[in-house]
This record gives sequence, C-alpha cells and structure tokens, in this order.
Amino acid sequence: MQTISQIFTGKSPSGFENYDLKDKKGTDWLYGLTKTLMRTPLPFSTQAALDKTKEWKLSNIAVPSSRGMTARKAGDLMEIALAANDTEMMRQIFIGCSRNEINALDILENTMNRMKSDYRIEETRLLRKADELFAKANDPKTKPQDRDYLMNKAAEKRQDAQFAKKPQLLYKLGLRKLKVGRIKFPDVFGEYKKE
Repeated sequence: MQTISQIFTGKSPSGFENYDLKDKKGTDWLYGLTKTLMRTPLPFSTQAALDKTKEWKLSNIAVPSSRGMTARKAGDLMEIALAANDTEMMRQIFIGCSRNEINALDILENTMNRMKSDYRIEETRLLRKADELFAKANDPKTKPQDRDYLMNKAAEKRQDAQFAKKPQLLYKLGLRKLKVGRIKFPDVFGEYKKE
C-alpha cells in the first residue's frame, strides 16, 4: 500500500516523502522507481546498506549492529545542545543516556570542561608570545580565575622558546615520550624494542 502511494504521489500515506520519486520526471523518475522497488521487499535493517552515509554489515539482516546512545555520541550531542542553549535537547540526551546506562551528569561535566578548554585554546591562540600573555594576565579586566591560567600559559611559552633553541634536546625528549607510549600502549604506537 505504501509503495503504491509513493509511486503515484511521491509520499507514503503517513506523509513520508520519497525523495527518489518526488518531483522527478523521465529517466530520473524511472531510476527512483527502480531504487524504491528494490528496497521494498528488504527488511528495515538492510535499508542502511543502500545509504552511503551508514556503515552496514551482512550480519545486520539478523542482528542490527547499532548500539544506540554511546558515551561519545552523547558527548557530541551534548556539545551541540550546550552551544545552542537547547534545554529540550539536553533533556532528551539525559533520557537516552539513562536508557543506555550512561551517567549523563558525567557526560555534561566532561563536555563543559572540553568546551571551556577549547575556548581557552582559541583565546590564547592569538596571544602567541609570553609577553602578550603576561600583559593579558595583568590587565585589570582579566577575571581572577583566568589570571592563573594565563600566567601558566606564559610560563609554558617561555619554556617553549628555550626548547626551540635546543632541537637535539627536544628530539631526545620526544623519543622518551614515544618509548613510554610504546610501553603503555603497544597496540597504538607499536611494541617497544630494547636497543
């Protein structure tokens, strides 16, 4: 019934618009009709195979692989909700997290911390030199909580300037960090081999 309605009107009885058929004529309509008819007898879980933006595996016919809300997905959605100041979206994220046994409060706090960090990185990106950071920290308009942060960043910039004058030292420090990374995370950085 739905397919017949879509063929003649480009819409299902419930109002879903089939963009493969809607406002198409000639060979475009015929191509859309073929695509719609090929998709019709398939179970809903296999229709993702026809969508280029979705990952699909053959096992999805029997067992769909979508895990629903994940902590990563919740964090990404929470960032969008916070940036848009959308409390309804935040409520929906909290509901989705609770259904998937994810602590939404932790997601909120982590997302807020990440957004603050991103904001500060962007803010200090323009202040490239340590002297500029010190001047910004000593400005009377600077908030007290930002003053310590700017002072630390200024000290880091001075240290970076000192390291830049000693590339061999930086190289040796980099090798040490890589060694630690290979010992702790051999799957990511490759196994550590004693030389």
